Amino acid sequence: MKAGKGRRYLFGLMVFCAIFSTVHTIQAQTAKQASGNIQTKEITGYRQEVQALQEEIKVINEQLTVLSRNHRNSLEEFNLVSRKADGRQRIVRSIENECARLEKAIDSTNRVIEYQGERLAKYEENYRKLLVNAYKHRDSRLWFMYLLASGDIEQGYHRWQYFKRFAKEINKYGKQIIEERNLMQARKASLMQLDSQSRARKAEAKAEYETLLSEKKDLDRQVRQLNSKKSAYTKELSGKRRQMEKLNREIERLIALEIQKAREEEAKKNKEQSKQNNTNTQQTGNHIGVTSFTALNADFEKNLGNFPWPVDKGVITEGFGQRNHPVFKNVKLPFNNGVNISTEKMANVLAIANGTVSRVIAIPGYNQCVMIRHGDYFTFYCKLEKVFVSAGASVRAGEIIGYLDSENDDISILHFEIWKGTEKQDPELWLRKK
Repeated sequence: MKAGKGRRYLFGLMVFCAIFSTVHTIQAQTAKQASGNIQTKEITGYRQEVQALQEEIKVINEQLTVLSRNHRNSLEEFNLVSRKADGRQRIVRSIENECARLEKAIDSTNRVIEYQGERLAKYEENYRKLLVNAYKHRDSRLWFMYLLASGDIEQGYHRWQYFKRFAKEINKYGKQIIEERNLMQARKASLMQLDSQSRARKAEAKAEYETLLSEKKDLDRQVRQLNSKKSAYTKELSGKRRQMEKLNREIERLIALEIQKAREEEAKKNKEQSKQNNTNTQQTGNHIGVTSFTALNADFEKNLGNFPWPVDKGVITEGFGQRNHPVFKNVKLPFNNGVNISTEKMANVLAIANGTVSRVIAIPGYNQCVMIRHGDYFTFYCKLEKVFVSAGASVRAGEIIGYLDSENDDISILHFEIWKGTEKQDPELWLRKK
């Protein structure tokens, strides 16, 4: 009778242990996944974006300080203020997105804690019952009669091993419950940290928004001042349009010359090779230097969106393409084949990639310009006061090729372009995000 009861108890203990082990494994996996989702990549990405924008605004403020100290009221100053307001608005939006992700993480963590608490309570109750039953059946006669009921010594030995293993399992599950409790405490600590971050970000968003309102007032003031001198700025803009159009024509002409030169060199090389090998060599296609520049093209293209900036620090104040004047909306600006980067006075200019200097030329309104060839690609650096390289020289990425002139002794502006053959490119797509 007692042996049968012992067998039933033993079987129940085996089932409980198996179920507990399986559920604990599933719960541990779920907890691990939930824990990994608390600090999401989106939250980190938003924080990095905010820091990059704040650094850009810091650079803008430095340049605005110089302009205001010299009592300048120019389109450059307006562009800087406008860029700062836009950056501040993006900061507010990014922080709001970060807050939304934090709130989602908080909600998810709360649900995991609630679910884990319910499961842990069940585990503890089942474990308590297991210990109570073990205590109730602690009568050694019950266990020994079950052992004595064995058919032979080997069966008795196996039953004895079962008992030892069950005792070990009870201790192990007790430890696992303790680990679960510790894990829950850690998750609650993470929840408190997320909640603290969320409150801090909301306060930051409020402060940035108030700053944005102030900067927009400054922008409105700039607009009024520019409107009061519309005729003078319209006249100045007309001169700048002519300068830019001349620059565009000159660059297109130089690229055409470089393409023709490269084709002639390639044809000459193929002809000499053909004579030496007494074989016919296929003529080159439409791209310049296809055979010679394949490796350079691949190296250049793989860095799309990851090229270093051509100045140590700066901000793009005039973007690529066609656009209207930021204040005089009915006035169309000339097509910008590149970007204008506002930077420190007489800042060093750096080559963004390995290449060969094709030309160093002077263009009215743009001072000295350096053209560097990178296979089928070209980069242009204009408004340099001093140039340290000459045509035919090889340059490395990050090498200083000269320094900029200054805009009325205040700041410096680099005009920068990228071309693929005769196709103009948007430099912002090629440069890494700051």
